[in-house]
Amino acid sequence: MKILSHYVEVIFLVMMFLSSAASSNVFSGVSLNAPSALVCSSSAIVASITASRTSGAGPLAVHFDATATTDSGGNDLQRELFYVWDFDDAGAGIWTESGQSKEIDFGYITGHVFENGGVYDVMLTVYAPDGSCDQATSTITVTDDDTQWAGTDTVCIANSAPTAGVGGCPSGAATSTSSDFDAAVAACKGDDKRCLLNGGDTFTASTRVSLDGITGPLLIDAYGTGKANVSVGAGFSTSDVFRCNSSCSDIRIRNLDFGAVGTAGTDIVARANSTTTITNMLIQGVENTSGGQLSLISDPGGTTAQNDLIFHIENTWLDSDGGAGNYTVFLNSGRSVTMGNRFDDSTAAEHVLRMTFAYKSVVAHNYLARAATGKHVLKLHANEHGGGGVVIEDSDYVVVRRNEFVGDLGSPLVDIGPQDQFSDEWVNYVLVEDNFCDSGTENQICIRLAVAGNTVARNNVFNLTDRATGTTGIAFEKRSGFPTASVTNIHAFGNTCFNDNAGITEECVELTSGDSNKSCVNTMMIGDGTLDACVPGTGSETSSRESATRPFETDPPTARAHFKITAGATGVDDAGTCVDGLSRDFDGDVRPQGATCDIGADEEETP
Repeated sequence: MKILSHYVEVIFLVMMFLSSAASSNVFSGVSLNAPSALVCSSSAIVASITASRTSGAGPLAVHFDATATTDSGGNDLQRELFYVWDFDDAGAGIWTESGQSKEIDFGYITGHVFENGGVYDVMLTVYAPDGSCDQATSTITVTDDDTQWAGTDTVCIANSAPTAGVGGCPSGAATSTSSDFDAAVAACKGDDKRCLLNGGDTFTASTRVSLDGITGPLLIDAYGTGKANVSVGAGFSTSDVFRCNSSCSDIRIRNLDFGAVGTAGTDIVARANSTTTITNMLIQGVENTSGGQLSLISDPGGTTAQNDLIFHIENTWLDSDGGAGNYTVFLNSGRSVTMGNRFDDSTAAEHVLRMTFAYKSVVAHNYLARAATGKHVLKLHANEHGGGGVVIEDSDYVVVRRNEFVGDLGSPLVDIGPQDQFSDEWVNYVLVEDNFCDSGTENQICIRLAVAGNTVARNNVFNLTDRATGTTGIAFEKRSGFPTASVTNIHAFGNTCFNDNAGITEECVELTSGDSNKSCVNTMMIGDGTLDACVPGTGSETSSRESATRPFETDPPTARAHFKITAGATGVDDAGTCVDGLSRDFDGDVRPQGATCDIGADEEETP
């Protein structure tokens, strides 16, 4: 989609996401160039925004929560309402991994980093299936970084003597000449401090930097051109580069390149012990070429405090190592935001992204690939239900959208639910949408949802071709410790699966038997074996397509963009069922484009 202007983009996206229950003429006569076109009203919906903070120094990471929205009209707040966010940040750019504008997002949980000083009027628009809507706004005031950290509150650090006001070092800043990373940062750090390392220079880390007791704002960043290089060699003496031995908050770590981490299993950021918590931490633009772990932010354990507001944004971390007990990211946090990252290859460790607790959290616009044998690119579970000692136990209100998951050795590729069949861990209210999953050779299941209920999986695409034995795109499971005998309110809408291996059994969606209020609608299973688009259990199955005939514009399809369907595809184009909650496709195109909805994740655009 060509972005014509800030308002045109937002309005166009809002239009695309209207439910099929609404008339195609809802926006008839509305000028797309008029900002007033964003104004709407509803007597039933009351939109609500909770921002984690409304002011602070840039770059300012903010978590946004719409779960307090209400609808007296009876629509399901998770499945049938549609949430559109406009961050009023025209210069935000594009997510590298998903290609979507950072200025807008979707879903009832999201996050945004405001890079520059200014006042931003964030708008949430919530749509019902009939096209009615309501809006809420939240004003975010960001202090410019040069204002926040004026004068000697900023220290420029370089291998050769830096000069304030030259080469990106702010005027009036203090300066330090050093190649010793931990010594230079330790001398600079503190509350209301900015430590800037010269981009392109190399700094050697020999021991950790303690972040004990910092309440911020603290910014550790690069200045000038490019990232600052940090060498963690074989002689590195501790297990982590940054550590909180006592609770710390409001810390930003950005634009550091650790290259090849020389000590296996080294954590870049770590929480230290059972009495420590981390809150409001931003890890952004940090990268490596191989080795180590990006972060280990674990459960405080045995306390009544929890980590909260942890942001991993646009990091690149490759080839994590260290064997058992090591991950690219290990995260236990309420309200976490993991967006725009490229985490690839933890085959020499365990999971790629392990979230042992994820209350009101979002995982979006990421590329997560190649876990170790028997592990997962995304493993998301919860604290022990009824175990005591924590403020929040269950992982509720989780959004997993617009990611690419790539398999190799682990199965299932994505695993959301208790860490094993014996753990009483509840995950509820999960939205899994618009993801692309490439199973690899060893993944029998692409996405497993062992959820306690209230979960929607829609517009996901599963390429199962690399596996030569039986495959499943997405499987719902029920564990014995869940709150009721039946797992209720489970829905799979508009999912597509493909496997061109002959002679094998291929399933796209599997719903757990015995559950109530569950449905499987508009599912497409294309392949050359024994096909089953939906295994509904005791739920309902509507408008499935099982065929060896490939309806895709690109044959064979191997990438997300290849799964667009051809005009007039038999049994697919205009062959589905429109239901509330299936208002658009995996590209953001409105459903229906023709007489009725198409089957699968794509809605053909030329009816």
